[in-house]
Formats: sequence, structure tokens, C-alpha cells
Amino acid sequence: MKMPKISVIVPIYNVGNYIYECLDSIANQTMIDEIEVILVDDGSTDNCRYIIERYAQDYKNFHAYHKSNGGLGNARNFGLKLSKGEYVTFIDSDDYIPPDSLEKRYYLAKKHDHDMVTGNFIRFNDDYIWKVEIMQMIFRSIEDDIENTHFRQHPDLAWDVPSWNKIYKREFLDKNDLRFPDENVKFEDNLFVMKSHYLAKSIGIIHDDIYYWRSRSQSISKQKMDLALFNDRIEMMNEVYEFMESTISEDKLKKMIFHKFINMDLLTITHDIINVNLNNHEIVDDIIKIIKLIPDEIINEVNTYRRLPIKMLENKDFDGMDFVIKNYGALIAKSDQAVFENINDKYHKYINTCQDLQNGILSANVNKINQENDIIRISLKISIPYSPKTEFEVKAKLITDEMEDLDLEVIDNNSILLPIDLITANLSRIKIEYCHKEIYKETYLKYDKLTSLDFPAFEVNFTGGINKEIYVSKRLKNKNNIVIENVNYIDDELVFKGKCQGNVNFFLENCIDFKRVDLKTEFKSDYEFTSKIDYDELIKVPIKKWQLKADEFNNILFSDDKTFYIQKYEINISNKNNGIFIESNLYDILDTINQLNNKWDESIRKNKKLLTQNKKLNKRIKKFKSRKIVRFADYLKKL
Repeated sequence: MKMPKISVIVPIYNVGNYIYECLDSIANQTMIDEIEVILVDDGSTDNCRYIIERYAQDYKNFHAYHKSNGGLGNARNFGLKLSKGEYVTFIDSDDYIPPDSLEKRYYLAKKHDHDMVTGNFIRFNDDYIWKVEIMQMIFRSIEDDIENTHFRQHPDLAWDVPSWNKIYKREFLDKNDLRFPDENVKFEDNLFVMKSHYLAKSIGIIHDDIYYWRSRSQSISKQKMDLALFNDRIEMMNEVYEFMESTISEDKLKKMIFHKFINMDLLTITHDIINVNLNNHEIVDDIIKIIKLIPDEIINEVNTYRRLPIKMLENKDFDGMDFVIKNYGALIAKSDQAVFENINDKYHKYINTCQDLQNGILSANVNKINQENDIIRISLKISIPYSPKTEFEVKAKLITDEMEDLDLEVIDNNSILLPIDLITANLSRIKIEYCHKEIYKETYLKYDKLTSLDFPAFEVNFTGGINKEIYVSKRLKNKNNIVIENVNYIDDELVFKGKCQGNVNFFLENCIDFKRVDLKTEFKSDYEFTSKIDYDELIKVPIKKWQLKADEFNNILFSDDKTFYIQKYEINISNKNNGIFIESNLYDILDTINQLNNKWDESIRKNKKLLTQNKKLNKRIKKFKSRKIVRFADYLKKL
């Protein structure tokens, strides 16, 4: 094989079945034949070490390596030593990349001979996809790709700390001796990425989401701080500061790095330090040393609820920190004046609610959806830090692709009236605008449920999409109910057989990102049809939840729920709200076999118990019968 265009390095340690989705997403890349995939088992004790061997057998450019556990940075360095690609990228083994992710990054890197290309990323779990706050900080002033730039031109890149949403020219990494810490420490990305951003002669930025970062309860970002994590984060901050002081001369870059310290690192530390009970630990002095490195004018630029705990920690006022953090909601809502009165007077100079309102983020969520004749009333919950109770106005717009934005009536700043004649078959969102004097904020209304409202001629559907933003659409009814009589898995296809009147175009729609996949449908008569879909199409997305639909609204009926086990996925097909939903979840075949064996063993135990009970019962019956015969014989003798 000639030199690969990209070396994909995947460190692996006990991620269970999630590794399948990660490796499948790499295998589904549009440039799969032009990359090498280096799988580094970092001493896993689960099935991962066997799974990667299977992929190495199935794909000639997948290579499996095994080593003793040394941590994430050590495993990445191990992969770098083995890499031969022109460019290098890293993927964590429980994450996912869309099919064109590598091609987009490589194309932009080659076009301008970049040392590094970075891209947007998004978070996901088994149910939702949502935007990441740190990436919103980076892309707040970027509406499209930036083909050629540098850290000096875009200081917001200080927030771009992950190593895995990028590709790096391997020659650039070697020339600058850029490697991860070999010690088993957390937050290993930060210094590596900071150096890469600053030392790269040019950088490309991709606005699209090119990486999906999985949210798991066991992940580092979800762990409460323990002593080791505190030490690792403090060490990382010190290393970044030392690099900044020795190498970076631009004040605007230093300022943004300090803002990242405050709004990401110190925010986490101040919220977790109370839970770990380190009040008198020497590590607190190490944190205070870092706080004292940050100029007061920069600390004063952040919001009150982030500034107060930092100042209290600096004074070792742990009771004050605990009070502010526990009363965070009342503090930003200004719902209880006593909250402010209970804060020591010496901290009042750090409270600036006007500034906080200016910098605050607007959130808008659905409370309730009600049907009122030809109007739909949507009750709202609007939130913005330190918003006044009066003297503000809320506006709403229906956002559609096929027409201009439509103004909606808002009642008492807490309810939207949505006329049903404005709703179309195409998906629409609702934008919320907040106005208070010179302050203007906007966001999209959020909803995390599936709700259907039934009208005589149509049905209106509300559902939550990416970032839980609400989408509304209307489907016309007709008298034609579609009946699915059977579903099977045949030759890598899901096959639906049923009856309906007339020809219907079937498609599957993803329940989160609304991607559409058309089914191949054959009609044997006016009533019978067979629809097929390649199952691989349904698992090439991070959220594998789909709804079967038809171009014109019909009730799609299916009497029996079905479950299939295909390779490594459990497929559940069910009927809800007069529609068919298809959900695929990873499963462990060994666990499934063990569960079935346990059920079988339990059945055997129950059967043995029943047999024993039956034997005892039979003995009692025989004994009873014999006694009855004796009594009858005695009776005859007396006669």
C-alpha cells in the first residue's frame, strides 16, 4: 500500500459494545481505501481486544496492536510511532464520525497545505444529539467554513481543546516534537492542542459537524472530581500557562486562554471542590495560585455566578461558595432578595446583574401544548440570567424553508398562539426573541417529546430534533389505512409486507435529525405491497431511531411488535401513535446467551419444584383414598 493519506489512531480501553459503532463509522468513510486505521488496545480487560482483531481480519487497512495499560495519551503516542500517513487524526473508541468526515478535513488541508484542520463537533447519547457550549463559543462569529486562518486571527480557538476533531500534518507534529504526556493523566489534550494551534503556520476551520462525541456516565467529563482529577487539571493549567508565558506574546490570545481557564476549568473546580471536601487540603493553595495568575480585569468580565465562587475560593470562604452554588437558580432569577442579602458584603462589588443580563444565554422550553379549535396554544418557560420581571417583550416566529419567517402572536410573554393554517407538511421551527431595552437575545424553542394533535382532516406533529429544538409539521389524512402484516429480515434487508389502497411512497425518517431514506416498494395488486430497505442504511447514523412514513399521511397499523437480532444489533419494531418505529441498539451476544441460559435454568428449577410438589400431592391423594376405602369397609361391617 502506498503512503496513506490519513492515519486514523484509535486508543481503546474497555468501551464495550460502543467500539462497534466507532469502527463501523470509520469503515463507512468515503475515503476508506486511502487511510490506515491503527487500533491500540491499551490493556483492555473486556471483549474489545478480540473485537479489534476481527476488524483487522476483515479490513486490510485496519491494524490491531496490544499493549499494557498506560493511559490515553500514551496510547496515542504509541499509535503515532506506527503511523505512516501524510496526515494524522485521533478518534476515541466510543465516538462516531459521519461518512464524509475525513474527506472534508483532508480536502481542506491539501487545498491550502495546512498544518492542521479543525471542525465542529456535537454531543450524543442513545436518545439525543445536542450542541456543545465550547463549540458555540468558537463558532459564534463563524457562519461558514474558514479555509485559511490562524490562532492569531481567531483567538476563540482557545476553546477548541479536544484533539480528535482535527487532522494534523504528520511532518508538522514531528518537526515540533508534538506528543501527548506519556503518564496516565487526564486532560491530556489541552497542551498538545494549544501548542498545535499556535505553532501551525495555517489552520482550516470546517463549520459542519464532523465528529460526534458520545456522552457516557463513565466518561471523564461526567466524573465528579476526585483528588487525582484535581491534580491532573491543575497540572494541565500550569503547563498551558507556562507555554503561554514563554511563547505567546499576543495579549488577545492570552486573554482568551484566561477566559477558558475561568469558564471551563475553574468553573468545574469550584463546583466540585465542595463535594470532595478539600477545604483544608494543600491542593486548594495550588488552585489559588492559578487564580492569582489571572488579571482582575478579566475575572470581572465573566458573569456573577462564575466570578463569585472564584473570589470566595481565593479567600477560602467555602461556606460562601457552597451557598452561592446551591442557590444558583434563585441567584440568577433574582427570585429571592434574601439570597443576595446572605452573601457577605465584601463580595457585593463582584455582583453586576446588568452585565450578566447582557452576557446571559436565553433558553426557551415548552411547558404544554393545547389544541383550541383552529389555534394551537404553546405555553412557554423563558429563562435568562437576571432578567427583570417586567419591562421585557417576548416575540415568536415560525421558521420555514419554503416561505419567509411568520410572526406569531405571544400572550403575556408566556404563550404562543399558532394558527393551524400556517403549518405545512414541511418541518418548521419556532424562534423565540427576547427584547429588553437595548438587549436582544434569540434562540429556538426546545421540546423533548413526541406529541400529535388530531384534527378532522389532518394531524399536527410536534417533536424534538437536534439540540431538542421543536419541529412542527402537518400531514393530511385520508381513509386509506396502511396495514403492515409482516416484517422480516432477509438478505441484509428489512422487508415489510402489507396492504393498502393505491400506490404509496414509503420512507423512513430519523427521529432526531430527520434524515429520509426511501424504501423500494413493489405493488403486486391494488392492495398488496412489499417494501424493502438495506439495513446498513439505518445504522450509519449515531441515533438509530426511525419512523416508517408515507408521503401522504396514513395510519400505519402493525399489530405485533417484533424483535430481530442482526449481527451486533437488537432491532425492535413497534407500533406507536398509529405509526411504526424502528430502533436499533447494540447488544452483547454473550450477555444475551447468559440471560437466556439463566432463564432456562430458572425454568428447570421451577419445573423441579413443581414435580416435587406434584409427587407430594399424589401421595396425599393416595393416602386420602385409602383412608376413605377403609372407612367405607368399616361401615359395611356394621351393617
